[in-house]
Amino acid sequence: MENNGSLHHLEFTHNRVLFEMHFAVLGFYSSRQKEVFEKIALSRPVSFVEINGHSIPTFEPLINIVYTFAHLWYHLLELGVGLRQMCDLAKLIEIAFPENDENNEEKAGKLAEILNEIGFYKAFCAIEEVLQNHLGLKYIPIKPKINPIYSQSIMNRIMRYGNFGHFGRKGNRTQLRFYIYLTLERTWTFIKFYPLDKREIKARLFKEIPNKVFSFHKMK
Repeated sequence: MENNGSLHHLEFTHNRVLFEMHFAVLGFYSSRQKEVFEKIALSRPVSFVEINGHSIPTFEPLINIVYTFAHLWYHLLELGVGLRQMCDLAKLIEIAFPENDENNEEKAGKLAEILNEIGFYKAFCAIEEVLQNHLGLKYIPIKPKINPIYSQSIMNRIMRYGNFGHFGRKGNRTQLRFYIYLTLERTWTFIKFYPLDKREIKARLFKEIPNKVFSFHKMK
């Protein structure tokens, strides 16, 4: 198995199929954000969903929203994210905050508190605008107070690099030109979205990019 610089999975190929074996829920480059997320997630009660007659433990609704957002945000910063993950997040919000629920404001306050503590508040607000303006999400738990230029930039990135970069530049990931292209794209993305998630993006600038370069040299 190979790590290839990943913070949450190992890779191996079997019968020409690439497998990713995850050993962590999320990969944070910011140790502070990782610590805070895990502390909050573990402190919240476990929820259960019924699947084919089996009770399956999962995150409670608010943590599920935060986790799904964080996973989406991770891919957005990496290279691209598809609308499918946006739809996942919109659906989770819709389920957790049903229309005319008298507890919505209280739950929204708790969600805002969690996002603030992790450092995701501004980034979440920008994603919310995308969900509201482009996917028609009716109830927005956190009323965004964010420059609309960010949500438009996010939507542009989705349309350009949707499906995890499938529609972006084609190329073999072992080629030098792909790594140069990827490094430049990520650096520009980090700079553009830095005001939304300073802690994680700063960690990525100083850890992820050097790690990717080192991994490429090892592959050579």
